[in-house]
Amino acid sequence: MTWIEGARLAAYAAAGFGLGGASYAALRRTSALYVGGGAWTALALHVLRLATVGAALFLCARQGAGPLLAAAAGLALVRPLAVPALARRR
Repeated sequence: MTWIEGARLAAYAAAGFGLGGASYAALRRTSALYVGGGAWTALALHVLRLATVGAALFLCARQGAGPLLAAAAGLALVRPLAVPALARRR
């Protein structure tokens, strides 16, 4: 692997990390809407969140296995950081 390929995969991992952070923030908002009584808005946000993550991973998969795995790893790595941080923001 050349340094340019490594930089490209790092960019996909960073994009996955950012997407994961946004996804978990939207999940927190969705949960608050479900609890607060805005079920239809929550459902729409939930579908939008899942469609966005799915579309982003689909686009990464079109670039190859490396970008898909890097983006998925970035998405997975944000979870241990985002969940406790969002839970503290009650």
